Amino acid sequence: MKRSSNTSPNRDLFWMTLDNAGKIFPAENTETWSHMIRETVVLKADVLPDVLTQALSDIMPRFPMFAVRMREGFFWNYLQENEKRHPMVRPDVNNPCVRIKWQENDGFLFRVFYHKNRISVEFFHAITDGYGMTCFIMTLVHRYLTLMGEKIPVGGFVLDINEPPSEDELSDAFFKFNDYKGKEIKSRTGVYHFVGTKLPPHRIKVTTGYLSVKQIKKFAIKHGVTITEFLSAVSLYALYKQQEGEVGTNNWRKMKPVGIQIPMNGRFKLPTKTLRNFSLSTYACIVPRKQGYTFEQVLEVVSKDLRRSATRDNFKAMIRSNIALESNPVIRVIPLPLKNLVIGTIYNITADNDTSVLITNLGKIDIPGEMLQHIDRAMLFPAPGRVCGARGGVATIGDVLALSFMNIYKETDIERRIFGEFRRMGLDVSVESNYTFDEPGIDSSMPYSKRLMIPNAYKVRILTIGVVVDRILKRLFFSALKRQNPFDEEWINRFFYY
Repeated sequence: MKRSSNTSPNRDLFWMTLDNAGKIFPAENTETWSHMIRETVVLKADVLPDVLTQALSDIMPRFPMFAVRMREGFFWNYLQENEKRHPMVRPDVNNPCVRIKWQENDGFLFRVFYHKNRISVEFFHAITDGYGMTCFIMTLVHRYLTLMGEKIPVGGFVLDINEPPSEDELSDAFFKFNDYKGKEIKSRTGVYHFVGTKLPPHRIKVTTGYLSVKQIKKFAIKHGVTITEFLSAVSLYALYKQQEGEVGTNNWRKMKPVGIQIPMNGRFKLPTKTLRNFSLSTYACIVPRKQGYTFEQVLEVVSKDLRRSATRDNFKAMIRSNIALESNPVIRVIPLPLKNLVIGTIYNITADNDTSVLITNLGKIDIPGEMLQHIDRAMLFPAPGRVCGARGGVATIGDVLALSFMNIYKETDIERRIFGEFRRMGLDVSVESNYTFDEPGIDSSMPYSKRLMIPNAYKVRILTIGVVVDRILKRLFFSALKRQNPFDEEWINRFFYY
């Protein structure tokens, strides 16, 4: 983080670079791929919006890494301090994780919602991951309950707002641990995807199943696996059976591999408490075979693959690979519009190539017991994909494990398969969804191929080289002329960092 030494009211606002993981997300911020992640905490009493607004105002100085707006430099996007106190607290919406635009929401890259007894936040993935988002919302809920008269200590995911943020919390931990020379374990591409009737832009079907931690833990211990491995195996097996049902059990040669992506929290591997991004993904995959797979065999494959790849050394190898790409001299000097054109096009073409289903697990959310008495449950919602309709988030409060899927398709096949597998095993599951399937304006008879729309990203990115150069020059001079002293050293350092 770069800070100005000038403390006058007219001082320069501080700025910081995007972390290594966050640099690619601005180029992929489209109608069909928003990279917005969401978390919800359900209280045992209705939320008072005025008190929630005050709580948000009180905690913002503790999270300067989130009190920022997106800026465009000559070579990279960067984050600049937002002169506003905080974003507006709004009533919740039924189309979560909609793309965020840099000019809206007073420039903030996260949103805060309330609905009855629920508090929700949505973060653009460029500024944090699930860990940072959980620290923020749990600190927000803690402050809200404190303003409501409750006396609750801090600890776990609840940060002390009277303490200043540490340098470690503000750091880009990827560069801090870029010291491993081994090779990362690669994932398999060309995997199976369920394809159905795509929902209109900005509409996501959210389905959450609630399970008992005690019941799941009993099954996991029985099979000698972790809860994450168990949930991942159930999801992978459900997608395998879905594909088998589509092509037939005798046509195994026509089946594609089925792969699962599981983000890893690097803070469990390496000594850092950064509140910015520090997660990378590991993968497991089953390859079609004539004799097929039982659930137990899928569980064995998933457990073996994850334990082989979810290691400290492989995590550091992935860090080195990503930083090597960012540090490539050729890539560094490519102007930002051209970078966005290339990154966005590549990711739109290769979207979810290695992911049939995604499961990201926060684990048990550690909060003070006095606070737990006021919370019913919590839910995590990963960013929806462009092709993959099975992207699940797991959050656990007390004995309630919430598994939420973000689906871009109208059909409920994926959710029925996955939650049906839990019920088949004898686990109790209750399910809720934000979507009514007879909504007007959705023609279920229209085939998917005709409903496929070219995202706005392509319309913007199909540019001639001349137009790209023109945009570069305009950005350079108009950004400079907005300042009283357009070519001071601080502005040059920020705009031209590479």
